[in-house]
Amino acid sequence: MNIRERLLEQFLKVGLVCTDTREIKKGAIFFGLKGENFDGSLYADKALDQGCSLAVVQSDEVIKRDDIIVVEDSLIALQNLALDYRKTLVIPIVGITGTNGKTTTKELLHSVLSSDLNCYATEGNYNNHIGVPLSILKINTEHEIAVIEMGASKIGDISELCEICLPTCGLITNVGQAHLEGFGSFENIKKTKKELYDFLGSRGSIVFMNSDNSSLKEMGENLNNISHYSISGKSPLHAEVTNHDITLKFKWTMEGYSSPEIKTNLTGKYNLENALAAIAVGTHFGIPENRINSSIEGYTPRNNRSQIKRTDKNTLILDAYNANITSTKESLLNLSGMSFSKDSKFFILGDMLELGDLSIGAHKEMIAFTKELGLNGVFVGKEYSEAKGGSAVRCYINTQELLNDNDTLNLIDKVILIKGSRGIKLEVLEDKL
Repeated sequence: MNIRERLLEQFLKVGLVCTDTREIKKGAIFFGLKGENFDGSLYADKALDQGCSLAVVQSDEVIKRDDIIVVEDSLIALQNLALDYRKTLVIPIVGITGTNGKTTTKELLHSVLSSDLNCYATEGNYNNHIGVPLSILKINTEHEIAVIEMGASKIGDISELCEICLPTCGLITNVGQAHLEGFGSFENIKKTKKELYDFLGSRGSIVFMNSDNSSLKEMGENLNNISHYSISGKSPLHAEVTNHDITLKFKWTMEGYSSPEIKTNLTGKYNLENALAAIAVGTHFGIPENRINSSIEGYTPRNNRSQIKRTDKNTLILDAYNANITSTKESLLNLSGMSFSKDSKFFILGDMLELGDLSIGAHKEMIAFTKELGLNGVFVGKEYSEAKGGSAVRCYINTQELLNDNDTLNLIDKVILIKGSRGIKLEVLEDKL
């Protein structure tokens, strides 16, 4: 029996893996992953002493024992185990990627599918080369379907993740300007996201596509198995916004069915695309329309992703988990379009990180965009501070500097957009507002 066969045999017995000795469960297979600043192989003995059944390491500097397996690369061993286990599963797996909205779409879809099926979905942000195999290994024999989120920071990432999770259908939410430091260009972002289309297309698998998105249509021009959805009404499944102040309300229609008004806990017209994607997949898998509707109405965003929070003083749109050029513009347009007076709207924008050489220009563009929309607000971060130059906009080098300015945060009866990359930590402002 070779190493891959041994690991699969043991995993099928225990159903558990771990990569952190602080989160060990009895019987789990421990993978000692190695990074720039850590070497999990050094914790193999500790993992075994705490109850792991096997330890997989890539270092010869360990005590030789039967329950330690030495491999050339422990991450590849983890990915191979996930692939070998995936091949034992007979359930459909929905693959989701995209620049913006993939986590919200995943969670909406999980809510919809779980109304009628035992559905597993990627937990948290486990969507990279480590997180995806760990997610696959959390699927159990009781699950009837799974939704796997796939993120990317360079060309080839989505292709690699597809070869691990083997999606049977999938969708790209959109393509936008993010992680340019790793991709180098917008064309490279499109090329990378298209890797999901290429994988599914080569197998004749169904792709769910927003037919209003010209980039997605171009990327999928060679696909033969597409389920279209749209806001424009160009496809059998489409939707329209019925009301949008703080929260989004909409109706959707498909052949033979028109929904009542769906009252969501989401903000922004841009989230209609995410809801429609969940509806498209849900109807494909036979989820009844009334369950789809109640599932979308019952979903509440978490983890600082477009969360609506009402404090004693203001209404906050807290979107401080991630920020890029596309998503920040959409958030500002959403704020601008709300039917409240201009004086009652306020933004706090934090730096958009990982934009590489385009960063300063992008931040200058965003400052100009807020002026174009006529919105009031402030900027936080080194990039905005450098980009503002000699202009009169209010800018703070970090959140602590803004926290110290009680006058600026003395806001009452405002709708406040808080949008920035996670590294700026804008969520710490919440208690002051």
